[in-house]
Amino acid sequence: MTLDLMDLAVVSMVCSSWRDACQDPCLWGGNIFDLTKWTRNRRIPTLSSKTVGLLLSLLNLSNGQAHCLIFQFQLYLDNHTFYNVAKRSPNLKRLVLPGWVPDITKNGINLALEQWKGLESLTVTNTLVAPHFLKAIGKYCPNFSELKLTCHLTRNLATTMAKHVPKLKVLSVQSVRVNKSALVYVLKKLK
Repeated sequence: MTLDLMDLAVVSMVCSSWRDACQDPCLWGGNIFDLTKWTRNRRIPTLSSKTVGLLLSLLNLSNGQAHCLIFQFQLYLDNHTFYNVAKRSPNLKRLVLPGWVPDITKNGINLALEQWKGLESLTVTNTLVAPHFLKAIGKYCPNFSELKLTCHLTRNLATTMAKHVPKLKVLSVQSVRVNKSALVYVLKKLK
């Protein structure tokens, strides 16, 4: 019970009985996959193929019980990795996106969020992809209730938010520029 995720990944490779022990649901309930600790001290924080393999292996061990996934802000994430992570974490409740996601397409976002039907909270760090995420959330995630923005609140984003996540209960806007008309729009349109 004192092992962290990295330890579990290593221990699970010892033998089949240790792997079985590492798959025990009591180890994974509410587990937080915090990738900020995995990519520290790198000049260009990318998920190497080894790190991606480790993450996917851990998600497999968790048998879909991962509830929170936090990507490092400066991490580069592509469509393929994003979808594979989503496929292995269908019970995800909270997602913190990296800031650099140029290779995640609208289709990739839809494929991933179709896996995350129970998603309740999202931290968005990129203004360009935020509307695509909100549209997919409106389509696939009926229990979604919390949006944290660490990207600019624009009028386009406010309009998309009001249209696609009208049942939003919590909106957090931190350390970003806020367009006054966008903020007024959100306050008027969302209960």
